[in-house]
Amino acid sequence: MYEHIAELRDAGAFASNVSTQTYQQAVDQFLQGKAAMLDADVWASSSIQDSAVAADTGFWAGPQFSDGVGEQNIIMNVASAPLVVDHKVGDDENKLAAVEKFLAFYYSDQAQQLLVDNGQPPVTDYAPQLDATKQSALKSALDATTADGVSSPQTQPDLLVSTASRAPCTTASTA
Repeated sequence: MYEHIAELRDAGAFASNVSTQTYQQAVDQFLQGKAAMLDADVWASSSIQDSAVAADTGFWAGPQFSDGVGEQNIIMNVASAPLVVDHKVGDDENKLAAVEKFLAFYYSDQAQQLLVDNGQPPVTDYAPQLDATKQSALKSALDATTADGVSSPQTQPDLLVSTASRAPCTTASTA
């Protein structure tokens, strides 16, 4: 894979400050039309939508290489901010009821549409209502996730906690 990155570098595909540029600098350059691509997640769709480049912006999952390893037609279409509740909530019926009520709402179709209305993908299999003009950047990304042949893992790999590290965490939290 590094050879392919070197080929892109040699072809002039990257800005001279690509290794020192902050994420926000990259976003700003893209929104000002000074960069052809932006490596961002769907959270950037609202900023893109509010910019002059919105009409010309589409989602691209990235390159696939004939010499690549593993599944390449994959898009991370999973919730990336899990909600957690301390186990002690279960000791208080009112707190537990409030948490259950919140979670029931959070995973409801109404809340999923609120997420979409605010530039975020649904975290369930809810099929959102999108305005193709006012939400074209988000629609482009969501359409890509449901394209034929595209797969998605069940969860983000960096959010998995192995059983080896889960036990000490659980023990520490109950002490």
